[in-house]
Amino acid sequence: MTKTCDLLVRNVQVLAPDYTIRDGQYVAICGNRIESVGIDSACEYIGIETLAGHGKLLMPGLVDSHVHACPYMLRGKLGD
Repeated sequence: MTKTCDLLVRNVQVLAPDYTIRDGQYVAICGNRIESVGIDSACEYIGIETLAGHGKLLMPGLVDSHVHACPYMLRGKLGD
């Protein structure tokens, strides 16, 4: 059964939660959530937008701490 998602990244290297890099993966994103990550050859998704990820490393769920840490460091100081 084929499923539709908003964004599909195919044939990409994925940094897994166990800190291993897995080649030939897909990442399906529906709305603002990661719907599925798996082996590209077994992908069941069709993306409204599809990106070729060959030679790229994707880190699902990674938050840019340089950008998001600033508000916490300044919390309570901006009013002064």
